[in-house]
Amino acid sequence: MRQQSLMSCILVLLCSLAGQRANAQGDDLGNELVAAASRGDLPRVKALLAANADVNAKVNAKPVNGLRSVIVSGQARLVDGETALMLASREGHLEVVRALFAARADVNTKDDDGGTALMYASQEGHLEVVRALLTAKADVNVKMNNGATALMYASQNGLLDVV
Repeated sequence: MRQQSLMSCILVLLCSLAGQRANAQGDDLGNELVAAASRGDLPRVKALLAANADVNAKVNAKPVNGLRSVIVSGQARLVDGETALMLASREGHLEVVRALFAARADVNTKDDDGGTALMYASQEGHLEVVRALLTAKADVNVKMNNGATALMYASQNGLLDVV
């Protein structure tokens, strides 16, 4: 728990140093929500949602003065516009995904590359998360900017259970 608090502090400090916020709405709790969702920290996600964090806050991952404005779980593969739901889906954190649904996360939001939570869960082979997203009415026909779909990603990676 101490390490997670330390990571949250580092995140806020880096965002301040970079002179940017981690989401377009300027919601300070939004960047914490994105980070907690990515880590699968369900208690923190619930606490942030209870504190009115923007459930659809988006990541701004562009480098500013050599620093990324958001660091989530040490991942280098952040895409501008990703949400807590996308990151939780990609990491396979089913209970976090459900908590975000309960807070009315938009299941079909696209990141700047056109990716959705369904695409990320499909690409990583998280079958139960894919099922939850489909139950929540995720659009299976959405295409990324490069034309790829969730089905294409699952097929390409040999994830027959997801297909």
